[in-house]
Amino acid sequence: MPLLFDHDLRTLSAAPAGLTFARESSATRIGPTGLIETVPAGTPRLQYDPATGAPLGWLIEDAAANLLANPEDFASGWTIVSATVQANAASAPDGTSSADRMLETAATDQHAISQTLSKAAASLAYTGSIFVKASGRSEVQLSLRAGSVGTRFNFDLANPGVILAQAYGSGWTAISASIRAFPGDWYRLSATVLSDATTQIRFLVRPLSNGLDTYAGDPTKGLLYWGANLIQADSESSYTPGARAADFLSATATLGQGTTLLRGRLRQASPALYAQADAGTDADAVQIGWDTAPYVRALAGGVERARLTPGALGATERLSLATSWGDGALRASLNGNPTASVPATLATFASLRLARQAGRGGPPAVIERVALRDDAQNAAGLEALASLLPQAPTGLRAVRTGPTSAQLTWTNPPGVLTAIELAHAADAGFANAVTVGGLPPDMQSLQISDLPAANVRAFQVRAINEEGVGAWSAAAVLIDGVRRVSPPADARRTLVRSG
Repeated sequence: MPLLFDHDLRTLSAAPAGLTFARESSATRIGPTGLIETVPAGTPRLQYDPATGAPLGWLIEDAAANLLANPEDFASGWTIVSATVQANAASAPDGTSSADRMLETAATDQHAISQTLSKAAASLAYTGSIFVKASGRSEVQLSLRAGSVGTRFNFDLANPGVILAQAYGSGWTAISASIRAFPGDWYRLSATVLSDATTQIRFLVRPLSNGLDTYAGDPTKGLLYWGANLIQADSESSYTPGARAADFLSATATLGQGTTLLRGRLRQASPALYAQADAGTDADAVQIGWDTAPYVRALAGGVERARLTPGALGATERLSLATSWGDGALRASLNGNPTASVPATLATFASLRLARQAGRGGPPAVIERVALRDDAQNAAGLEALASLLPQAPTGLRAVRTGPTSAQLTWTNPPGVLTAIELAHAADAGFANAVTVGGLPPDMQSLQISDLPAANVRAFQVRAINEEGVGAWSAAAVLIDGVRRVSPPADARRTLVRSG
């Protein structure tokens, strides 16, 4: 059977048939209530949107280690300047009473907490982050630096957004920054930088007053802090209080030809490999990744033989990439756009890896859906598979249960749906069709009892998801109580009573 599996990971909390998952340590995720939760070793991390509570997919990351000591205890191991720290003063983003309150002293000074760490004498990428909540002050500066040179990022919690991203001195580069809202008026501030070759890095956070970092403090004002994080990486990761092992997701199948679908939030600013079909090494493989845009490339004998760049992403980070190899070609469709194709003859593969690979690093990916077939799809098939809209329901059957009633059954397409819609008409062209909308998204059967008293009735169903309305199913047609299927080559032909 060509379809080996098609799984929407937003609906799963354990590895389904056809997939193997592993991670050798516990790790954190954003849970359905928006709180930071710890997930045991060996358990996938189903990530949720902190604002809406919607499931996003499985979080897949490379190994990482937080370089900061006591990331939730700012009274221990941190350098405190013109400030005091009240330990465990408020509810934290993980729901525990472990957030610390930093209050300014009355001195005219900077009111900061920091840690200074040793680093290799090389230019390296670092990402620092911290959860912050206003407590009298709402302007915050996060700075990654070494002595009098480095970077600083100013945020305004009252008007969330990065208001300044700046490198000062020489040798450091401010790459990117972000601010994300969490429940309870918490925000996670994050900044990625490229250091110089000095042998130290300092993580510093402090309130600002009208954009100034030096001012006469108010002992009643300050900020709440929790979960400081500094990793050697060029993108933000999940909150990591200590060390985190890599996530691995893979499938095993012998594939002389094949088709894969990889969907999720995968777009990144730096190169990364997201999936690879191979025979155990990189020498012969199909690779799916990102450099400046999504790409698919074929390797044979360790040499790149073919490469596709199927398109660019817009403002969204959501990617749906269908890839097919076989029939002498490598093909790819991005988000259902026209298929890109290039001639290629490839080896037989034995596995599909959908994860960071050891030693390669790479930013996190949230994988929403993954599918594998053991056949090569043509352009139309790839575009339908890669479309963010739901595929058409299949197997629609209609059985008359009375002069004006019928029982309908069908199979919904994979994916998270928001509704099902039904249409019925007196002919297979669906002229003057009656549409029944707003049916529950998990509905796959319906008893309909208000049909016109006619000997011919045609039915179609379609699925709706967050992206929009999918294609109609093939029609099921009743004639004198007998189920017929409309001819696919002449879908608009009116069927009439026989005899």
